[in-house]
Amino acid sequence: MRMRLLLLLLLTPLLLRAQQITVNTQTAPVDMLTISDVDFLNTTTPKWLFTIVLTTLPAGQTVDNVVMEVTIDVNLASGEVYENAVYMKTSPLTIAGSRTFTNLDFRSDRALVAQYVTNPTAKKRFEETALPSGTMPAGRYAFRVTLTRNGASAGEGSFAFILTNPSSIELLSPLSGEMTANPFPLFQWMFDGPKSKISIYERLPGQVSLEESATGIPTLVSEIAGSSYQYPSFAARQLVPGKSYVWFVEGIVRISGGTERLIRSDLRSFTVGSGAEPSGYSLLDLLEQALDAKYRPLFDKLREDGLAPAGTIRLDGTPVSVPEFMQIVNELRNRPESVLSLRVE
Repeated sequence: MRMRLLLLLLLTPLLLRAQQITVNTQTAPVDMLTISDVDFLNTTTPKWLFTIVLTTLPAGQTVDNVVMEVTIDVNLASGEVYENAVYMKTSPLTIAGSRTFTNLDFRSDRALVAQYVTNPTAKKRFEETALPSGTMPAGRYAFRVTLTRNGASAGEGSFAFILTNPSSIELLSPLSGEMTANPFPLFQWMFDGPKSKISIYERLPGQVSLEESATGIPTLVSEIAGSSYQYPSFAARQLVPGKSYVWFVEGIVRISGGTERLIRSDLRSFTVGSGAEPSGYSLLDLLEQALDAKYRPLFDKLREDGLAPAGTIRLDGTPVSVPEFMQIVNELRNRPESVLSLRVE
């Protein structure tokens, strides 16, 4: 009997040490946050930002006296760093198999929070930026979740918000009023957000203003990632030589609450030249833009040697039309890594 009792006493501490809690998180996709969003304990406009799920191991076990600490470290785009910008500590928790928390719980259940501290220097910096603009400064807001039980580590996790705070769009090309000989122009703009929507309208006879032209049925609308768009040769409505078009871009900004906000650029117009097809030089430029940067020296060498396109496009020895070539270029723009080697003859 003594041996059995001794064995149980020896095993019990090992089982306690083996108990761990996994931390899984989910975050809202956002590009900008307000100061109220980040001060989730005192926010006056509560919106869901993150979920923390704690699960005990072995599965189904009940673990008590668990303390969760959440720390926010901030690295601003300006280079400023604020470690421990926000620190929160919960009261002792009981985890019966699993337990879920969201940022909304910390506001609604004040008994859940035992300690909540903000770094005064970081708070002053955020307020100086956020109060005039309404948004937190751009940067990386990293959350660290640490669990302890009876003073010993019981689990940890992390997640982050990357704020870009895009506020404007600058259109680059085609230029306003430009005459382009290419019916498959490359549209380019500057925008810090992850997604954009480009809209192109034909400018009809009798329409005086660009605003009037940018109404009705668009020639093309496309939502894309990035800040450039190659007009596709397989589009439902081709751009017609001799006609003018109006275009603009709307930047898609994700904000708290699961909603999106559109930032619209100025309107621009351009005319497709009467030449039926783009020149060999412009096609070569489009191919260069679609390929990986490692092939740039090859195109630079072609220009240095004064070589000019012969006018016939061949793929593996077989002639291809300009629309077929443009479709290949579009595919390469989406998957530039698919090209393993390149030779120009």
